[in-house]
Amino acid sequence: KKIDLQESVLLALEEMKGELHVKGLKIVRDLKPTAQIMATTESLKFALTEILKVAAEAMLGSHERKITVTSIQVDQTVKLLVEDSGDVHLNTGASDQIGLGLTAVRGVVQSLGGTVSVEHRSGSQGNIVRL
Repeated sequence: KKIDLQESVLLALEEMKGELHVKGLKIVRDLKPTAQIMATTESLKFALTEILKVAAEAMLGSHERKITVTSIQVDQTVKLLVEDSGDVHLNTGASDQIGLGLTAVRGVVQSLGGTVSVEHRSGSQGNIVRL
């Protein structure tokens, strides 16, 4: 079924608001209108919630605790980027709790026909998870 990406992102952020606030995280939203995507609201909300949990864990020892959520569309491709300011290098391996969360996200996103990539920003702190 086709869903609105912005609406699903806002639902996930609302659901996580209390937990993120308690951890002292600042959320920056840069959500641009995009085409609807083939997914379910529940699956996208699950994926984003897991990514937010992983980002929160990556920033536990960081002075700056900021997560930026951006949606963009290039031609027919819709992307969701979640950037954190954490010290921990994220990966999608299942070697630890962080890896397990991202592995679950990858499975959900791939089942919907999408991809997940994780990049550590070189020369600075933080990670970018792309859906």
